[in-house]
Amino acid sequence: MDLRMSNYGTDILHHSRFSIYRQPFGAVAMGESVLLRISVAESFPDVTALCAYWIDDVEKVVEMERIHINEPLGRRWYETTLEMPDHTCLAWYAFILNDGMRLIYYGSKAGGGRGETYDALPPPFQITVYDPSFKTPEWFKGATMYQIFVDRFRRGSGLGGLERAGEHTKKGREIKSHVDWNEPPFFRPEPGEEHYTPNDFFGGDLRGVIDKLPYLRSLGVDVIYFNPIFESPSNHKYDTGDYKRVDPMFGDEAILRELCEKAQGLGISVMLDGVFSHTGADSLYFNREGRYEGEGAYQGQGSPYYNWFIFFNHPDKYASWWGFQSLPEVNEMHKDYRDFIMCEKDCVLEHWAKAGIRGWRLDVADELPEAFIREMRERLKALSEEYVLLGEVWEDASTKESMGVKRQYVMGKELDSVMNYPFRSAVLDFFLGRADAHGLNSALSRLRENFPEPFFYCAMNMLSTHDVPRALSLLSGAPDKDAGISREEQAGYKLTDEQMELGIKRMKLASLLQYAYPGVASIYYGDEAGCVGLMDPFNRGTYPWGSENMELLKHYRRLALLKKHFPDMRYGGMVMGAPENNVIAVVRFTDGTSGYEYDTGESITVVLINRALTKIRVPLRFQMLMEGPDALRLAFMDVDGVYHDVFSGNEYTCADSMLDIELPPLTAAVLMRKED
Repeated sequence: MDLRMSNYGTDILHHSRFSIYRQPFGAVAMGESVLLRISVAESFPDVTALCAYWIDDVEKVVEMERIHINEPLGRRWYETTLEMPDHTCLAWYAFILNDGMRLIYYGSKAGGGRGETYDALPPPFQITVYDPSFKTPEWFKGATMYQIFVDRFRRGSGLGGLERAGEHTKKGREIKSHVDWNEPPFFRPEPGEEHYTPNDFFGGDLRGVIDKLPYLRSLGVDVIYFNPIFESPSNHKYDTGDYKRVDPMFGDEAILRELCEKAQGLGISVMLDGVFSHTGADSLYFNREGRYEGEGAYQGQGSPYYNWFIFFNHPDKYASWWGFQSLPEVNEMHKDYRDFIMCEKDCVLEHWAKAGIRGWRLDVADELPEAFIREMRERLKALSEEYVLLGEVWEDASTKESMGVKRQYVMGKELDSVMNYPFRSAVLDFFLGRADAHGLNSALSRLRENFPEPFFYCAMNMLSTHDVPRALSLLSGAPDKDAGISREEQAGYKLTDEQMELGIKRMKLASLLQYAYPGVASIYYGDEAGCVGLMDPFNRGTYPWGSENMELLKHYRRLALLKKHFPDMRYGGMVMGAPENNVIAVVRFTDGTSGYEYDTGESITVVLINRALTKIRVPLRFQMLMEGPDALRLAFMDVDGVYHDVFSGNEYTCADSMLDIELPPLTAAVLMRKED
C-alpha cells in the first residue's frame, strides 16, 4: 500500500543533507546532539510540529519549537534537538504535523535527503551513532587498490606455478594446466559430475607480481589486495588447506616476504584475503581425503582440530558453507580456533604480520559472528594501529542484518570499512540508464550520510571483482549476473566492435567517477587493460600481457597522475550534484581549514561527466551544490577564476560562482583552477 501524499509539493520540507535542516551531517559520535528542523510555506495553514524518534526501538515524541530564521524563502521553521545515547546504535526520526484538520506525516523518501509526506507513519530518516574513538589508518584513506587473482595475473618465469604443480599431484590432487596463457578458463563439469571443478591453472605466481611491481606503481597503486594465497587444491583458494603456508604453485613464504619488502619500498602495502568462516575438506585441519600427515577432524576426536568443526554425525554429516561438502564450516567462537587464528603465539595474524602484511579482507564478513570480528580487530590493532581490516559486505553496511542481528560493522569496533558494492551498483545503474544523475547523487550521498567519516574514506569502491561480471562487459551491453544465461552461453558471448567502443568510453567515465569520489579506488586486475568476462570463471581470465587496450591503460595512468599531483583528489572535501539529468558533478577541494597536514591552502578540482550520447551544455552554479558536510566550506570559498581542463586543454572562466561548459557525448572534463 502506497502511503505517500502527492498534494503538498514543497509546502513542507526537510532535507537531511542540508545543514539548515540537520546539523551535524550524517553519522554522529555517541553522546552528540543533533539539531533537526522542518519548514512549511507561509501560505500553508499554521501547524503544530512534532518529531517522533526511535532509539533502541523505543519511540519518543517531542514538540518542536517555532523559530525565526533570516532567510528569503518565506517559510515558517520548527526545530528540536535530539540527544544521542552513550552507546552505538541506529537512531531514526520522522515528523508529524497537525494543522487542526488532520495529521500529516513526513519521512524519508529514498533513505535520506529530501523527504515527502505520507498518510501514516512513514519510513524514518537514519542517524548512525558510532564510537568517537573510531579511527582508521591515514595511509589507506583515498588510496588506490589493485586486486589480484594470483593464478591469472603473471608467471614469474617459464611456466611459473605450473612447474611446481607436483607438490599437489604428489598428494593425489588432479591439476589441469593451461600451457597457453591466453586460453579461456575451463568451465564444464567433469563427465558424470554436476559442477565444474576449479582445478585448472595458468601458472601465475608471486614472482610474477614482483616482476610487475613497477607496472603497478605506474598505475598509482598504494595497496595490493590478493585473493587467497594459502595452500589449497583449487585455483581460487577459498577452500583453505593450510593457513600458514603459501600455496607452492604461487611460491613460498620467503617470496611473499620479498614481495612485501619490495612493494613497501615503492610505497605499496599488501592485504591478504582471510577466509575464516570455513576451511577446505581437503585441508590439514579437516583432512577428509587423508592427504595430510596426522589426524584431521575427519579422522576423529583425537585430532587437535576436531573442535573447530560442527559434526551432526561424525564423520560424514557436518555443517558446510552453503551446503558445499568440500567447505566444512568452522565454529569461529571455539577457543581452539580463535587461539589459532588470532590469540596464540605465532597465530595466523601475527605470523603474516611478521612477513610484512598490512591488512586483511574478511571473506563473507556477514557470516562471521560479531564477537569474532571485534576480537580480530582488537588483536590486529594491538599488532599495529596501521593495519587495515576490510569486510566483504554486499549491502549498505550501516543497516546490514545477518545471523538474526543488526550488524555493527560501521560503529568503530569491528571493521575499518567494507567492499562498497552499493557504490558499484549505483555507478553502473547510471551509465546503463537505469538511474539518472539525480538518482546516482542520491544513492552515493546516502552512503556518505550513513557511514562515519573514517569508514567512508576507507570504503573499497570498485567496478569489478572476482564475484561479479567485468565492468567493461556490462558497460558494453553484456547481460548481468541475474540475466539467467547458461555457462555455455556466457562462454560463447562475444562483444561486437561497436559494443566495445561504447563500453570503453563508459569505462573511462565510470573509472574517473571512481577516482573522483572519496574512498579507496579499487582496480580488479586487467580492468585497466580491457579485460572482459561474465560470471565466474569468465571474469577470472588471464591478464592480456602484450595485448592491452592502450586507450584504457593510458587513461588509468592519467588518473594515477591526477591523484598523485592534486591532493584534493585524494584527501580533499567533496560536494556532489546533478546539474543535468545526464551529468554528474563532483567538486574536490582543500581550503586550509580541515587541520590535516595535506590541507595547505585553497585548491579546487571540478569533475563533470556526461553519460549521454549527445552533447550537453552544463551551466554549473556552485551555489546549487548544497548537500553534504563540506557544502558550507565550499560556499565560503571564492571559486571564481580560470579553470584548465586537463583532458581537452580548454580553458573556462568561472564568474559569479558559475561555470558554463559544453560537454561532447560520452565525455568528461576535469577542471583545475589555475593559480595567479
